Amino acid sequence: MAHQLSTGAGSKSKFPKHTLQRPARSNAQKRKQRKLHQNTTRGLASLDLGQLSSSQKQSGSDQTSDVQTSDSQITLAEEHRQQHEVAFWKARAENAEAQLQAANTRIEELVAEVGRQAERVQAWRDEADRVSLMGLTLYERAQQGS
Repeated sequence: MAHQLSTGAGSKSKFPKHTLQRPARSNAQKRKQRKLHQNTTRGLASLDLGQLSSSQKQSGSDQTSDVQTSDSQITLAEEHRQQHEVAFWKARAENAEAQLQAANTRIEELVAEVGRQAERVQAWRDEADRVSLMGLTLYERAQQGS
């Protein structure tokens, strides 16, 4: 079904007019704006009023107080985000370290197994040499006896 943009009153368009009139933004700009908004709103939503100082808790109509509260909330949200990011990368590093240790252990096991296989191969070669020498000796005796 084709979507139509109509300008009639009460019509429902898939694309609202205001989005068509907005200057185009690149996908990178949109992603950056979304991420900034998500990080800020996540941080603000997780803030507890107990974290704010008493001067920031006052509910005056002074605009500078509101700006300071907003700034401190954004700062706290940024600190909170950074703490989570540090914890995330620390966990990734620990996980990578554990994987590296497991890989090193497996390599050591494989090296030991290759050593055991090399010993078995050498034993088979020694046995083959012994049988070959015995066969050669029997052949020489048979030639001398004829």
